[in-house]
Amino acid sequence: MQMSNFLLLLFAVLVIICGCDARSTIDGGSELIDNGETLVSAGKKFEMGFFCDDAGLNWYVGIWYNKKGPRTVVWVANWNDSIQNSTKNKENVSMVVEDGKLKVLNISGHIYFSSEVDGNSGVKAELLDTGNLVLFDESGTKMWQSFRNPTDTFLPGMKMDSNLKLIDSKNGNYKFQLDQTNNKKYVIVDENGMHKIHWQGSVGGFAKSTAYEFFRFNDMPSFVTFFLSNNSVEARRTLFNNSVEATRTLFNNNRSFTPIDFSRLANHSSKDSIFEGTRLLMNSSGEIQFYLWDNQSGWSLLWSAPKDECDEFRKCGTFEICNSNGSSVCSCLPGFQSDPPEDNGDGEYSGGCSRISDNSCKEDTFVHLSSMKFGNSNWTDKKINTSENCMSHCLSSCSCKAYTYYNNSGCWFWGSNLNNLQENYPGGFNLSVRVPPTEAYVCEGEGVHMHPSSPS
Repeated sequence: MQMSNFLLLLFAVLVIICGCDARSTIDGGSELIDNGETLVSAGKKFEMGFFCDDAGLNWYVGIWYNKKGPRTVVWVANWNDSIQNSTKNKENVSMVVEDGKLKVLNISGHIYFSSEVDGNSGVKAELLDTGNLVLFDESGTKMWQSFRNPTDTFLPGMKMDSNLKLIDSKNGNYKFQLDQTNNKKYVIVDENGMHKIHWQGSVGGFAKSTAYEFFRFNDMPSFVTFFLSNNSVEARRTLFNNSVEATRTLFNNNRSFTPIDFSRLANHSSKDSIFEGTRLLMNSSGEIQFYLWDNQSGWSLLWSAPKDECDEFRKCGTFEICNSNGSSVCSCLPGFQSDPPEDNGDGEYSGGCSRISDNSCKEDTFVHLSSMKFGNSNWTDKKINTSENCMSHCLSSCSCKAYTYYNNSGCWFWGSNLNNLQENYPGGFNLSVRVPPTEAYVCEGEGVHMHPSSPS
């Protein structure tokens, strides 16, 4: 009798243990409802279920890290169609696999989310240890996956291509994507501004010993661009196999070093673990942010863009200079005037600037600006080996509006479209701008510091 009671007790305990073991799948015979139950990936790295926003007003179905500090959501199914807190319990909202699709719907049939799948062949949805939610058909083929339909977060194992976009999940105002006209650039698009480009960054590379490489101010750090490309283990090991080059890849847009040891990224044998504990977030303020997880300190922000107003894409117009700390963010270069002359009502000139006088260029001189950021030049002459020759070459052609000389590496000239100008830029370079002699003065107080007496 005692043995029988013991066996019954043991069986009951086993049933309880098995019943508490979280599942990672939803199929045609099951659903995920808001009763506290969640899906947990097989290795217990990610969790999926219902969660409420910070204000306690709206509910969503999403994926977050399992047991990594405060809940960090990485994907939201119904980000643009929230479940109202006041009606949630009455609606009996659930996530199901129905008609071959993954859906979030209520008892009345209102669909908050549906996977974009052709046909009706999906039979099972599974949350993987990568954080990817995958809808499989009967043969095990992936019919749909959250990695190809993200919201605001890019995770290891994803790959950024022309069809993938990150969208801020709070209001959908900002999107991060590859530039549709140039696949070597990434952009943040402001959906509120007629699809205006809010920020643009180039695919990063090593800082080589040429002026061309150093003048690429808006390079994204190489570890971010490799992360986005989902490159091979071998390629990443090549990237980090030299300590000097590895250090150079940590240059951010301020030309300062990121105080994080990335050597561990080169030593993992598993492709998915190279960037384990990292994520890229498109936030609702218009910033793209790269985070790294540390078991002691939690999430650390390693890189973000844009850094300030002047880091935004073409914040100021042609021949305008940007100063985020000035009384006016955008102002004309010396010797130039706003075009059109009137401002737009708030002291900002968005139309660019033009030279005050183009009657004669024979008597022109230059003002020399230091610590400058600038856009691409119109032409280059790498045979010029002194700053004096560079100045003389520009002065001999009335079409030359500005030049920069760099470290015996040649001369870069602008005839038009001198843009993306920013002063007091950390790690910036000298820039000489052509002006009439009447404009060659030293600016005092706020603004550009000009020294017309000698070339840069």
